[in-house]
Amino acid sequence: MKIKGILAVSMFAAASLLGGCGDTAQTAVVEPEIEKITDQSVQEADQEMEAEESDESQEAPQTDTTAPGSGEEQAESALTEAECEEYTNWINEFSNYGFLFSNWTKPEEIDLWEVFYSGAGISEEATQEQIDSYLARTGQDELYTDFFVIPKSSMNTFLLEKVGLTYDELVAKGSAGMGDAYDPEMDCFEMQVGDTNYMQFTVESGERNGEGNVSLHYRSAHMWEEEISWIESGVVELVETENGRQFLANQITEGTILQAR
Repeated sequence: MKIKGILAVSMFAAASLLGGCGDTAQTAVVEPEIEKITDQSVQEADQEMEAEESDESQEAPQTDTTAPGSGEEQAESALTEAECEEYTNWINEFSNYGFLFSNWTKPEEIDLWEVFYSGAGISEEATQEQIDSYLARTGQDELYTDFFVIPKSSMNTFLLEKVGLTYDELVAKGSAGMGDAYDPEMDCFEMQVGDTNYMQFTVESGERNGEGNVSLHYRSAHMWEEEISWIESGVVELVETENGRQFLANQITEGTILQAR
């Protein structure tokens, strides 16, 4: 449209000059001007068309040619029956089941009393000196139930392995800790317990993602069908590291514990 407009104006100007004066010399002057304008207009039009084509190519959506499964993120994969059985054995160990006894999304929310109530596999028999220190601190004349101690150094090593933080680091982040169970003079935790909180669970299913995180869907392994357990079911999150497995979170989905708390 731009070329035709310029060309028409130029031809009209040339015709007016020819008709008005009849001077052939002016024709020689006008014709080159028409050609000059026409060539310039064509060149400008070509440049505009090239610019528009370039803009369109830049705005055109890019097609994703990445092959499925070749990205950094990897889809979750279901655990096999054999893996579920192996995880069942693992969470039922004395050092692990206690982490399933509270709802938590951060390590400082873990109920440490539940974790260590039965010793967590790191308890030691108390010395007479530790027993005497405990009785003096609590004002008791004698021990009435089972008694054991956990050195603070052992607890720190244990917690670092399981959740990546020491006891003091958990308390600093807001954990309720173990309260009066800690004896600063003996530098240990002294526990007098009347029974055990041990429970067994069965991992019914689970998923693993490409980053090493594992979700385990567990259920109480009790033998009766009509009664709901203290903890009936839940989902625990783990991460597989070079140094072993660490707990990330636990969500109890069913159980009388939810009514009690």
